[in-house]
Amino acid sequence: MKEKSIVLRRALEPVVLKGFDRLFIDIELIPLTKNGVILYCDEKFANNSFYILLSIQNKFIELRIKSMNETTVLRSSVQITINKQHLISIRIFHLFIVMYLDESWVDMKSWRETSIENTESLRMFLGAVPKYFQR
Repeated sequence: MKEKSIVLRRALEPVVLKGFDRLFIDIELIPLTKNGVILYCDEKFANNSFYILLSIQNKFIELRIKSMNETTVLRSSVQITINKQHLISIRIFHLFIVMYLDESWVDMKSWRETSIENTESLRMFLGAVPKYFQR
């Protein structure tokens, strides 16, 4: 029997991801107020201070990513319209983060983190952070 190539053997082996080198988030929403939380995601344990916060601040979209080494903030330069449907797209790559609003480029920043951890300790809230929640 002929041996399988090393590439084919590796392709057939199960893979367990320890992190992401890219993350894409698309959210379609109709904002009802000029301030609020759209998405909040963090680590369950306090010793890892990592979080992603997508929010509306005075009708501007703001993305804040806090990692172990840095905090990156992207902010739209155009205000959103209340009671109108909007599409927010976030692209987190290996070295930079890009944000789009209604399919138009909004902001881009460099990012030095190598990956986002894929762990069972991630928590995600959509729309609001519960009142009982403590970081």
